[in-house]
Amino acid sequence: MGQYVARRVLQAIPLLLIITFVLFGLIQEMGDPLSFYGGRGRIRPEDRARLMKQLGLDKPMVVRYLVWLKNMAIGNWGNSLSTRQPVAAMIAERLPNTLLLMIASQIVTAALSLFLGIYSALRQYSLFDNFLTTLSLIGYSMPVFWLALVLIYVFGVYFKRWGLPYLPVGGVYDLSVGKTPGQVVWHMVLPVLTLSLPYIAGYTRYIRASMLEVIGQDYVRTARAKGLHEHTILYRHALKNAAIPFVTVMGLDLPFLLGGAIVTESIFAWPGMGRLFWEHAGKSDYPVLMAILLLISVSVVVFQILTDMCYTWLDPRIRYS
Repeated sequence: MGQYVARRVLQAIPLLLIITFVLFGLIQEMGDPLSFYGGRGRIRPEDRARLMKQLGLDKPMVVRYLVWLKNMAIGNWGNSLSTRQPVAAMIAERLPNTLLLMIASQIVTAALSLFLGIYSALRQYSLFDNFLTTLSLIGYSMPVFWLALVLIYVFGVYFKRWGLPYLPVGGVYDLSVGKTPGQVVWHMVLPVLTLSLPYIAGYTRYIRASMLEVIGQDYVRTARAKGLHEHTILYRHALKNAAIPFVTVMGLDLPFLLGGAIVTESIFAWPGMGRLFWEHAGKSDYPVLMAILLLISVSVVVFQILTDMCYTWLDPRIRYS
């Protein structure tokens, strides 16, 4: 296993170099990083030339990429072009908020998806199964921004009008109360629901389909013939094999949540990585954008390796030696 992980890491290095080079070139074409320096007026040509030289933007794109790559390799993430703050400090401030949403939403997603998918598979074509199938298709097809607005109107606006306990619709905590664990959890409810519901709708279908395929296999019928308890058959034998597609899909989705849910964090004013990316994308602030994209790229590699390692636990027949 150790040799396999080392080989995957070595294979990922040239891939990350290609990805970051392409992303660096695309970001350079997004807009003018000096456009906000002039305020409401246009920046003078001589001031523009001075700023371009000062910020290193007068060099060819390949040279700027190599300088950026060298700085990243030694841990120097540079400064934001717009705020002049260290990029590492900006990400360190926002990353914990995104991790809170990511971990909470994935726990909710995994728990509900497994429960609903297994329950639906065991009651195939029942009223519950047909109702869940319809609900899953509706939930999976709903746009995230529309779902977020519906949740805000129902649980934040109308519940308040009706005199019911209502949920906060923005921020991390109430300024009048302070940043307490209870306040953070209370403010996380709507963003977590917005992130989780579409994934639950999709993952439930994966689990249901996998369970239906697995429980029809010969080894499951053999286990039943041996008199094993139904709970043991389902959760010790069938679920492990049925979970492989689920683990694969979740392993692909997790890294992108690390980059932050741009729409969700923007609607709920959640100060995370997605909102940070959105704020600086309009300014073509490439040091901030490249740092976030590099984190996402590295996390994709890491989570794929972890996913492959999970396969060996779920299915002992899989070996990487």
